[in-house]
Amino acid sequence: MFAKCSLMRIVVVMLLGLSIMVVSCAQPKMGTKLVYKADLSAWVGSEDEAMTNSVSVIRARLDAYDLKGATVERNGTDQIVVQLPSVKDIDEAVTLIGSTAQLEFKEMVFDSSGNPVRDSSGNYQWIPATAVDSSGKEVPLTGQYLKRNAQVELTASTNEPVVAFEFDSEGATLFSQITGRLIGKPLGIFLDNNLISYPTVKAQIGASGVIENISLNEAKTLVIELNAGALPCPLTLVNRRSSTPSLTVTPTSTLTPTPTPTSPTVATINNTTISMDYFVKILRFYSLSSQGNISSTTFPYRVLQQLENDELVRQAAPGLGIQVTTDELTETINGYLISAAGGGGNTTGNVTGDITLPQTDLGKTYQQWLEQIRLSDSEYRQVVEATLLTQKLNDQIKQSIPTEGKQVHVYAIKVDNEGNATEVENRLQNGKDFATLAAEVSTDETTKQYGGDLGWLPQGLLLPELDQAAFGLAVGSVSEPIVTTTGYYIIKVAEIDNNKTIDEYYREVLASNAFTNWFNEQRNIVEIREYLDQAKATWAMNHIT
Repeated sequence: MFAKCSLMRIVVVMLLGLSIMVVSCAQPKMGTKLVYKADLSAWVGSEDEAMTNSVSVIRARLDAYDLKGATVERNGTDQIVVQLPSVKDIDEAVTLIGSTAQLEFKEMVFDSSGNPVRDSSGNYQWIPATAVDSSGKEVPLTGQYLKRNAQVELTASTNEPVVAFEFDSEGATLFSQITGRLIGKPLGIFLDNNLISYPTVKAQIGASGVIENISLNEAKTLVIELNAGALPCPLTLVNRRSSTPSLTVTPTSTLTPTPTPTSPTVATINNTTISMDYFVKILRFYSLSSQGNISSTTFPYRVLQQLENDELVRQAAPGLGIQVTTDELTETINGYLISAAGGGGNTTGNVTGDITLPQTDLGKTYQQWLEQIRLSDSEYRQVVEATLLTQKLNDQIKQSIPTEGKQVHVYAIKVDNEGNATEVENRLQNGKDFATLAAEVSTDETTKQYGGDLGWLPQGLLLPELDQAAFGLAVGSVSEPIVTTTGYYIIKVAEIDNNKTIDEYYREVLASNAFTNWFNEQRNIVEIREYLDQAKATWAMNHIT
């Protein structure tokens, strides 16, 4: 007999831009319906592609923001409807959804005398920072060249949050050219035409950088926006009203049956094969949930990436002690069916109390659902299983962040260039007291007054170069000069405690990066081979109807 549960709430979670259906027990709460209108006037290309990409970006942002129960759908030619559950800060969520998140790098304008040029309002003037790309064209450096792996980190000197980002190979080439010619000058970093940071370039930099002078919450939001990508066109909020959460389901896909000899292989993840037959079924599944608003050139590759990520979780689950039982699968599917039956299409009020359906009605509803999505019972159970495994993995990673552990008490001296760093190193070797020298020469005004004292730090907070050095030194040891994207550092470890309580603020920062890191690590150690070319992708899309 099916387990009873209070009205189940459909939880839509996004994983790398594609929807996954998860179900959890909860009473439905009042939510908010948002209607956005896209400005396509400046868009060059297919309007369908612009709208499809906008929907994907919003879904990815809501996933990273951990908004359970959210749905995103295209409405007509130029509108997008977002249904949000009850959230702690609806205004923050609205801002996250609607911000274009266009990251631009600009250089300051100087006059012939070398003085910064200001406009009539007294603000510095900036022009796009450009460089020559691999095709020989001069192009501006923007967020389109970023890898989707931005993270929140803490500075060594002040423990203030920064957003660390990394360019792809093309972006690294552009960034190297730009920073090489701007040494000693500021590089402006703009988000949606707003100046958020303008660090002085200390040295030529290639692959990575950081964004400073932002709060932890701002850093987290910016990481979400950068990793989800920029909206291809501006969105304007045209309608906002309260309602119950939408019960629209956007399910996802997972694994793969063993391919038949006549089924071409689309991809392999270790020894698991994704056959073309299964791939077509999942493409059809996603196309139904997307209501046809898909790009035939990009959609197959996004679905394939989702299938790969599902399989990464599935293969890692046994070693992590994660499993989904048959009862859990049945209860989850039952919960969805009960929720769908209880929703009744109502969008203007709360539904409360327990809802039960006879087992015969559940069976009939389930068969109708399987016919609609054109998956068998076993295939759909694989979908739900992958979703629950991912949810459990996420919970496990969050719980794995320790409350106590090894920490080091660090002092640091920050300087602008290699010459100054060498001079500091020499003075320390000649017996100069570290704290006294930090107060004298450190360029970090916040910590120099405390002799460069950064306090106690757990591993994983600082920039990688500083983190590795700090946890590799013995008590009383001083590092060699360390070059980072924010300057040159020399650090000293004053104390080490192998079992010290970790500050909750630091635990929050560590947890915010852990889940992303897990997927990055798995992709580095698992053998993934893709055989999907454009011809196969086109063939698959032509066979989903």
